[in-house]
Amino acid sequence: MNRRILIGSAVGLFLFLGVGLRPSGAQGDTEEEPGVSRAAGPRIVQARLPSGDQRRVAAEDLSDHWFRYRNYLANDLNEQAATELSDLVALQKQTKIPRATEIAEAMVFEGYLYSARGDLAKARVLFGAAIVMDRYQSEAYAALARAEIRSNRLAVWQYVKNNLLSVWYSTVSFWDRFTLATNLLLVLGLALAVAFVLFAALMVRKHAALLYHDLQESNAGARGRESASRMLMALVLAAPLLLFFGVWWVACYWIALMWLYMNGKERVIGGAMLMFALLLPAGMSGYRILYMSYRDPSVQILVASRSPSDPKRLTELMTSHVGQHPDDLDVQFVLGNIHGNAGRYEEALDVYKRIIDRSPTYQIALVNMGNIFFHLRDYENAIKYYLQALQVDGHSALINYNTKAAYSERFDFSKADQYMRAAQEIDPAATARYQAASGMKVVDETFSVRKIGWRMLSGRISSGLERDPPLIREIVRRPEFVAVTSSLYYPVLAAILIAAIVYALVRKRSGGSLALCCAKCGRAFCKKCQRGVGRDRYCSQCAHIFIVKNGISEEARTRKFSEIQNFNAKGGRRLFIMSLVLPGSEKLLGDKPLRGFLSIVVWLALLGGVLAESVFFKRSVPFSTHAGQFATALLIAVVVLYYAAYNIRNIVNPSRFQS
Repeated sequence: MNRRILIGSAVGLFLFLGVGLRPSGAQGDTEEEPGVSRAAGPRIVQARLPSGDQRRVAAEDLSDHWFRYRNYLANDLNEQAATELSDLVALQKQTKIPRATEIAEAMVFEGYLYSARGDLAKARVLFGAAIVMDRYQSEAYAALARAEIRSNRLAVWQYVKNNLLSVWYSTVSFWDRFTLATNLLLVLGLALAVAFVLFAALMVRKHAALLYHDLQESNAGARGRESASRMLMALVLAAPLLLFFGVWWVACYWIALMWLYMNGKERVIGGAMLMFALLLPAGMSGYRILYMSYRDPSVQILVASRSPSDPKRLTELMTSHVGQHPDDLDVQFVLGNIHGNAGRYEEALDVYKRIIDRSPTYQIALVNMGNIFFHLRDYENAIKYYLQALQVDGHSALINYNTKAAYSERFDFSKADQYMRAAQEIDPAATARYQAASGMKVVDETFSVRKIGWRMLSGRISSGLERDPPLIREIVRRPEFVAVTSSLYYPVLAAILIAAIVYALVRKRSGGSLALCCAKCGRAFCKKCQRGVGRDRYCSQCAHIFIVKNGISEEARTRKFSEIQNFNAKGGRRLFIMSLVLPGSEKLLGDKPLRGFLSIVVWLALLGGVLAESVFFKRSVPFSTHAGQFATALLIAVVVLYYAAYNIRNIVNPSRFQS
């Protein structure tokens, strides 16, 4: 498979699922202005009408309410403080500012103070208000959970729910959640791989007696028949080990070898597992490419641009990229937009000045440079940069409209009318939109961050991507994985399957019959052993006892009943022990193989989740201390509850395994 195609398809699928399904309206989601070509200079895109001024005003109102609340508390005016806090929460819900992080953190800190004094009611109110201020405040959920359980020991559900939210919001960025999801996906894959090996071993345990019986029949008449059959049996089962194959090869070989003795449900599982074995190398390679592509800076920028919960992440990524690629003016322009929208005007001016120094005709940087001076009420410099932008391309309604706004602030209404008429002549609809945007006097130029990321990514697909996920790095270095993904993988696996098919055809053509297992005593038998009875479920003696009910002496009948009783007792004890050691294995060896195999996979996945969370997730997923401890405790509790629920009936009534 072509590596470039695989990388491209993996990244495309990831971005469709992880980014394309995000809510619209996030930062950088713009479209190109019709009729403007990139060939004539830097691309100008349709103006987005941001509500940056409104957000700043609302944030100032929130701060005023917060300081008044603190002042009322300091003067013991509790009723006024409670009213102010209610107004603060109502204002946040009304304005829907994405994150009032500083106020939320202050509320959590103050809630801890009240909690330490024993005033849990006020602490709970503050923790709840902090969540309203910033719903990504993981510490607020954890603190609210502890306050709830201290107030009411029966509020277990509230405690668990808020702690779960604390764990979830510990991974606020899509990057963290993607890391968590891919690690869980890998845990499930490893559980399936281990279950595959265990399934092969259990099938050998279940059907080895039938294979041994057929080998005995094939050596009928030979000297030392018993010893020859044992040696041949050991040779057949251990053939992959003698050829220095790994555990994976042995499992594939055993499933193919026991295929003829399996029933229908076991063959469904075996076929699915062999397909899993065939697809494993491609799946592991695809997983690595998907994970590595996400670790690529271009893809990180794409995702961070659609994650309003983590604006600092996008700023850090863009700043890092600009430092490594100072000639990438488009990325610098996006970084300037980010600083400007956040009110960091000095940083934005520095970025735009660097762009203009390298490219004096970079028009959209000139426009936003003028916009920043406009917000700073330096209208002379604002007009200066607007006019420079018009010299590059005067056919822009947006620039003419901004120039009109700057002249209006200087009370030069004749020139303001001149540029307003020019804007209306160029694009009346766009000019009407600019005028209808309440609270906005000038309009920023924007550039799609996603387009920047795609452009960066397209140049990196052909050169390959770097780095491995932390959990998979521990696997791919092991010699077993190298052996599985070696060039001999497909030929050897195909040879095993072909050998099994040829063996089945030869046995069918020769008219021979495979051994069966007696449903009563568990003894292996074939048609040669059971002549004239015609019953496939029972051996000859059991058929005469339970079906024909004639033709067997009383002494033989007594011995047979004793044999059946011993078989049931030993089998019951064995299944009971296996259910305790590996939940699901007793059903796999019994008459419910599908349910047993699924139980094994679930059990292994839970154990793998506990191991991965305690070892690998701590290095890759930034859980807070409390959230990480709760996640570990929750996983352990789930494992214990699953084990107890599965084995409670077996422990109470172990005789249920005996038929």
